[in-house]
Amino acid sequence: MDTIKRDSHITDAEQRVKLNDLNKILDQHGGLDAYQTASKLGEERHGKQNTSKWVLKQLNNLITRSSIKDERVTLLDVGALQNNYINQSSWIDCVAIDLNPCDGSVQKADFLTFTESKKFDVIVLSLVINFVGNAVQRGNMLQKCRKLCKLGGYIFFVVPVACLMNSRYLDDKLLIHMFESLGFVNLSNHASKKLSYKVFQLENENPTFRRFPKAMIKAGRSRNNFAIII
Repeated sequence: MDTIKRDSHITDAEQRVKLNDLNKILDQHGGLDAYQTASKLGEERHGKQNTSKWVLKQLNNLITRSSIKDERVTLLDVGALQNNYINQSSWIDCVAIDLNPCDGSVQKADFLTFTESKKFDVIVLSLVINFVGNAVQRGNMLQKCRKLCKLGGYIFFVVPVACLMNSRYLDDKLLIHMFESLGFVNLSNHASKKLSYKVFQLENENPTFRRFPKAMIKAGRSRNNFAIII
């Protein structure tokens, strides 16, 4: 945005058009605050902001090591920068995927077309769905989780707070209803200043399918247009 404002080679009219187009894109991703939060945290995932620490803490509370015996927990990490669970390989079998991997431990794959002969005990969607620009594709990602998750398995879901708290079309309650329609129950739900953390478990193999069209639930000029459509 600042680059456009500083560009002396375009007219004021061209600048307004470019800024308007950029604002529309940002609005679809949860607004500027959400986009900047996700981008910054994405860059820092190798360090303090790596949400794998939260995932491991939750897993240790949910899974008793003695109960899995010789079998490792199968985990699919979507949009991974690296295999964040390599140090836990004695009990976690991690498949890390990304559209454009930047590390050799990550497979090049599109989650929406990803195929695997096995289902997973755990699927991690951390700061991923908010970078998908299409609300229908976001809904498809939730449905894909349903297909790839074992019965009794878990979804770890992280998005910028602004995607839920400041959206015209989505909030905590509606997101949980979407997951419930796919057979999941919400086990954990908390937020920091920047991020919303949720854990879901698949309990119903044959849920009653519901459609969730894009519908305004909160008005306000300052709100963003982040949405999920199923």
